[in-house]
Amino acid sequence: MSLVSSVAFLVQVFIMLSAASDIMAAGDFLLPENLDVPAGYTMYKCADIVGNQIYAWVNDEWVYQEPSAVMYKSKKLKEIGTFEAGPTWEFTKKGMTVVAQREMARTTVDPDSFDWLLIEGIVEPGVYEYIKQTDTVGGLPPPNSHPYSYSYSSSHSNSPAPEPTLPMTSGLLEVPFSAEHCFYRRTDP
Repeated sequence: MSLVSSVAFLVQVFIMLSAASDIMAAGDFLLPENLDVPAGYTMYKCADIVGNQIYAWVNDEWVYQEPSAVMYKSKKLKEIGTFEAGPTWEFTKKGMTVVAQREMARTTVDPDSFDWLLIEGIVEPGVYEYIKQTDTVGGLPPPNSHPYSYSYSSSHSNSPAPEPTLPMTSGLLEVPFSAEHCFYRRTDP
């Protein structure tokens, strides 16, 4: 990754995290009860997630495929792992992997952003954790969009080719998003 693209990526991360922070500060928002983690579990780590939600164009609509994102130590911009298909959280420092087993609850907080979730994950056979996704910004395809929707630059009358409004390759749409993921471990035997 070049220095220019690295700086551009960090600016995008900062803007998305600031937007999430502003949304939460504006409303003294209380978490819905359906996102409560079961008794006997305690939060041990939170991570800021920044990347893309990937969609494919199927039967005249965008169908969600997978996330592709980087995990950062909350509010510090220090990379600690990845968030990928499965969904799967891979932590680089300890080599720990958490794979989602099932979604326990879903709540729409902002109709223009990905939902807040409570997910049960499995670390290894018989060892479960809960992951709470909150503070989401973005991640949804534009409403009524089509894979061949283009925006044209008005600054050049001789523009040789239109540019897609969002990054798209081979019928896949990558929509930027950010979220906070908090991980909960069992504390009771």
